[in-house]
Amino acid sequence: MTKTLPSIIALVASLFASQAAAASWSHFADCGSAGQQRTYWYDTASVRPSGGAKLVKIRGDYSQVAGSVAARAEALWSIDCSSGTFSERSRTERNAKGKIVAKYTRATRAAEASPASVARKLMDRVCS
Repeated sequence: MTKTLPSIIALVASLFASQAAAASWSHFADCGSAGQQRTYWYDTASVRPSGGAKLVKIRGDYSQVAGSVAARAEALWSIDCSSGTFSERSRTERNAKGKIVAKYTRATRAAEASPASVARKLMDRVCS
């Protein structure tokens, strides 16, 4: 019994740790019409300053996009709250089985976040 108690404690601790880690992801946007729906979350614990911008980890669910090879993606975005622009620093796309189907490591050019865009919805969260 004394050998199993530490195992049980470790199991319970790992469950709480995984729940805490999952709790840092916050839904911020849904977009797309029927057959093209995408859903996005950002990691509230990842938001950190970088120069005059903020770096933010995001996740996208593309599993409802008809014909898409990628089912989900993880990305690092740079959000410039003062200029209302954003860029993508990196992105990894995975299929339904978790296999990497695309990987982008070169940052995109800064672009303006239009009022109804996913980027603007994220800005509304991280720039307030």
